[in-house]
Amino acid sequence: MTDLLNNATKVQNECLKKIDSSLIEKSKRPHFHLASPCGWINDPNGLSFYKGQLHLFFQYHPYSNKWGPMHWGHAVTKDFLSWNFLPVALAPDTNADIDGCFSGTAMEDGDFHLIVYTGVVSDNAVQNQCIAIGDGVEYKKLENNPVITASNIPFEYDVAHFRDPKVWKENGTYYVAAVIKTQDKSGALVIFKSENLKEWKFVSVADRSECKLGMMWECPDFFSLDENDVIVISPQEMKEDLEAGWHDGNNSVFMIGKMNRNEWKFNRKSVCQIDYGIDFYAPETTLLPDGRRIMMGWMHRWEGVSTPDDYLWTGMMTLPRELKINNGIVYQNPVRELESKRINPVSGKINLFVGKTTKADGVRGRHFDLLISFEGISSDSGSLEIQIASDEKYSTKINLDFEKYEMSFDRSRSGTRTDCETFRKFKFEIPSDGKFDVRLVCDTCSAELFACGGRYAFTNVFYSPLEAEEIKFTSSKALSFDYNFYTLV
Repeated sequence: MTDLLNNATKVQNECLKKIDSSLIEKSKRPHFHLASPCGWINDPNGLSFYKGQLHLFFQYHPYSNKWGPMHWGHAVTKDFLSWNFLPVALAPDTNADIDGCFSGTAMEDGDFHLIVYTGVVSDNAVQNQCIAIGDGVEYKKLENNPVITASNIPFEYDVAHFRDPKVWKENGTYYVAAVIKTQDKSGALVIFKSENLKEWKFVSVADRSECKLGMMWECPDFFSLDENDVIVISPQEMKEDLEAGWHDGNNSVFMIGKMNRNEWKFNRKSVCQIDYGIDFYAPETTLLPDGRRIMMGWMHRWEGVSTPDDYLWTGMMTLPRELKINNGIVYQNPVRELESKRINPVSGKINLFVGKTTKADGVRGRHFDLLISFEGISSDSGSLEIQIASDEKYSTKINLDFEKYEMSFDRSRSGTRTDCETFRKFKFEIPSDGKFDVRLVCDTCSAELFACGGRYAFTNVFYSPLEAEEIKFTSSKALSFDYNFYTLV
């Protein structure tokens, strides 16, 4: 282990000891989401199943709560909810990555754990692709890194924007899909192949934005699901289009279609937003041994920092989500293991009257799983406002406006810092049978909402004082719904 790795791991361990010995620091952290052990984290990396555990790496700067020279942090779990932090896996300590070990992916390869990542060097911020191989704890970089460089690409592109390799193996051949910025200043997905991990050949430009789906693309993923091929991309510089589901800035999208494996060209059938919330970006997926395809994303954002100044850490990951495709639409829901965290069930029916705020006995807290189901919903049903993390001073609001077909999140009174975006909304459809369901999972300072069986996901964070724990309901018209509420431990 190099000095940089040793130092980063030492800082991490000292911070974890400080958190473990302080009830105040413990109380700030989520109970069943992965949060930074210390300092800053962003993109999830290397989500993969290896040696009986789910491994998650992440972009990591353990020395401060701000982005800095990127390392790869490392954590593992067996139940997908309780995470153990391992020594820092990668540090910028070679000539191939001296200015950062940027995002990438990992896979089980025989007895070994294979990592492919982006190495950055200061010479014009050149980005190349590198490899490290390990045993699940320690990782050794290849001596001939970088293994994929500008010399592998047979056309001109912006060498400062060639990153985020997705690795997989097919019919005995290794493949890498990475993103580049083309001469039109927008993103494209390029594919390479290798028989030995050391010598790589350019295969194709599988898909490109052409300035129509954002500009630069980031953090690609590629997989097959329910007889479809899916590309995941996080486009930058998107323009807001409420009808299409896009918001200004960074988005994350599913592209559903078929990959022509003779030419390695992707034929898109549909493109859709993955998560409509303020705090979701750069998701990765992996296949579990039981056949489930799960996904995790960064539960934070680049524009503004919402973590309070007295926190030892910045950044969390979403819950792992199970993915399914039904009628060309990707549905996502929390991993079923979350149900094992439920205690103190409360269920019933709430009848709301116009303008009257209502609370239900036993429905309160900051760690819960709330399921709401409606019958007979239409555009005449008015709206429902759900207040969480609420008291006399603070409140975080989720609004379901059935008349406008809009769902919104408002954290302007949550205590979140004012340099952050506080409001987000998106359009939804009401099913033809009038049945509408919402599932809201809250964990200390995060709210992940899933609607219509997981067709819509809406992820946001807030940092209200922990004493604010009331949950309230208000409607614009008379409205009734059934609910099931569980405290999560």
